[in-house]
Amino acid sequence: LDTAYLLTLSAFNAGGESVNNPTLTHVTGPRAPAGLQVGSPTVNSLTLNWVDTNRTEQGHRVQWSGDGGQTWSAPITVPGPGVTTTVVRPLQPDTVHRFRLTAYNAAGESTAIEAEGRTQAAVPRAPIDLKVVAVQPTSVDLSWSDQSDNETGFDLLRSDDQRGSWKLVRQTDPIVAKAT
Repeated sequence: LDTAYLLTLSAFNAGGESVNNPTLTHVTGPRAPAGLQVGSPTVNSLTLNWVDTNRTEQGHRVQWSGDGGQTWSAPITVPGPGVTTTVVRPLQPDTVHRFRLTAYNAAGESTAIEAEGRTQAAVPRAPIDLKVVAVQPTSVDLSWSDQSDNETGFDLLRSDDQRGSWKLVRQTDPIVAKAT
């Protein structure tokens, strides 16, 4: 694997040898890249890094799966020999993505290597329509409209000084849209 041969052919007899003609370059298929690592997560991208194990590759191909390898994306091409990193985007937030990477050249494609990484969670949208619905001697009942589907809870904060020095009063579950 990963070898380029220069071949030529000549004819010969008792009178001598002909000029070498034709000349042919034969390239074998590439070896698989090594050491695939997934890092630098953002909400919608991951960076892939690998070790180039070839001298004859023309580039690499990357595919990804967000369902553990049940289905794969169409391959994207990372052109150029010696390239060892690429950023894959757009990806779904807060999802484990599985990647497979191959090297390719004119003779074919290497076996794939795989690795996985997780994109960051998107910041939830802030709730709206915060309202006081009832006032008690020692408490206030509040309601609001939830604008997200990815929060893990709500923080109710209070400022006693009107300058925004906030203190946590209570945390609620994500399915709660009111607090006392």
